[in-house]
Amino acid sequence: MERMVKNGIEKTENKTIIKMNKSLKILKELSTVLILFALSYFYKNEITLLILILFASIVILKINYHEGEIYVFLFGAVFGFIIELSGSLLLDFQYWRNSIFSIPIWLPILWGYGFILIRRIGNIIIEKFYDSYNIDRN
Repeated sequence: MERMVKNGIEKTENKTIIKMNKSLKILKELSTVLILFALSYFYKNEITLLILILFASIVILKINYHEGEIYVFLFGAVFGFIIELSGSLLLDFQYWRNSIFSIPIWLPILWGYGFILIRRIGNIIIEKFYDSYNIDRN
């Protein structure tokens, strides 16, 4: 196996490929949430936006589902609703028409997917850390 030294860092060909793949995984995960945010920019009707974001979240989770993510999603949606509720009632963050307690009905869905996104990217970063230092995870 050929070793390369660049900027004082020694890398093998396989590790460079693994790191590139992990960076692409992070970009892929971020692109999914950008799609969800783009939907919220282009569609202003609350019900239509709720249906589109819910449909997109279900499709994304069906394509790439990891065990237990439904619980992370539900926890994130409930926790996000509580945070938005406290912000709208206590601090008068914003007012939305056709909403629940001044919270857009689609926003807890984005919170739920945001929790999944944080978990997935965190797992990718942890794998990157363990792989780069050759640490046994067991």
